Amino acid sequence: MTQARATARREPAWTRLDDEALLDLRFCDLRLSLASSGLEDSVRRLYAELARKGIRFRPHFWLSEEWFSPDGIPGIAIPFYLAHPGSCASSGASCTRSRAATTSG
Repeated sequence: MTQARATARREPAWTRLDDEALLDLRFCDLRLSLASSGLEDSVRRLYAELARKGIRFRPHFWLSEEWFSPDGIPGIAIPFYLAHPGSCASSGASCTRSRAATTSG
């Protein structure tokens, strides 16, 4: 394996920070992308489902600080924390148990 490939697979440095250090960073300094997360597979799966149904619309996606879809923009902002290598969304794992634990209160 080349050094470039090894570097590309390494988790970003911010994934090793504690919460306080992470909160001190600016969002733009995280250098996040859908391509480097497990979310890209979910977007591809959505596009395939739309194609199977004959729907030509292909919304674009980007990482942001929260979920939203701006008025007049055919796309969806995905919360950046879902791109974290340990998140259930990026790993493809079920989030049901995590959600239940946070909402049962």
